[in-house]
Amino acid sequence: MSIAPPGHPAPPPAPELPAGVSPGGLTGATWSAPVAVFGGLGLFIAAIFLAAVPQGIGVAFGDSMSDPGAATTFFSILVQDAGIIAGVWLVVRATGTAQIAPRLGLRSPRFWPAVGWLALTFVCYLVFAGVYSQLIDTPEQTILEDAGAKDSLIATIAICFCICVMAPLAEELLFRGFIFGGLRRWRGFWPAAIISGSLFGLAHVLGSPVETLPILAFFGFGLAFLYELTKSLYPSIYLHAINNSLAFSVGLELQWEWILVFAGSLTAISFVLMTTRRLAQ
Repeated sequence: MSIAPPGHPAPPPAPELPAGVSPGGLTGATWSAPVAVFGGLGLFIAAIFLAAVPQGIGVAFGDSMSDPGAATTFFSILVQDAGIIAGVWLVVRATGTAQIAPRLGLRSPRFWPAVGWLALTFVCYLVFAGVYSQLIDTPEQTILEDAGAKDSLIATIAICFCICVMAPLAEELLFRGFIFGGLRRWRGFWPAAIISGSLFGLAHVLGSPVETLPILAFFGFGLAFLYELTKSLYPSIYLHAINNSLAFSVGLELQWEWILVFAGSLTAISFVLMTTRRLAQ
């Protein structure tokens, strides 16, 4: 307890911090930079191997290894993303006794400032992507066709759930909540944002053309910047979902159906996020 000197008013009390957040820190991460980088990459690689299990099952039942069906692709992505979420949760749980959710940035931000920063971040990303695409010839992506999203209505909904709901949640927990959170303890925001953004871009090398990786790395940097500004991982998750919903709608050349994609994805991700936060306590 401090006592103010005579003639001076007592200083205001320090604001209460969320559980698991240290003074002066963004996330209250309890893991080191090496754990963030090598542990994060290890979790990502392990999740890829997990995704191979549904592919093997699909091949055993007559599916093609080079061109798997929508069902095989759906379960592969679902298992991979679920493995990432579970792996991050287990590692963070092992690194401290404080609540897991706030250490990963799962806390409510101030609503309207978060909306404003989200919109500004998205506009900056779209401008960068547009300028980059004019300077560098980027090939047309066939990810949705390869995933079987056009095979049927059920396949479209299933792949949409994986791309627009599970992927944003899993990737933000891993690259921003875990990797960026741990790196930020090391040298602050800039190195953490640059390294985590670069790793985010490289993580898509197997599914995206090499020419588009700088765009994805810039997007990863922007998501880290949004996390820094809002002190919450929620805006980054929602912006990731909005971006993927836009790419999904454009890739399938949807008309009015894009409204269903956006509304359904954001509603589903809200439900999954609330459930995940409860499990992460």
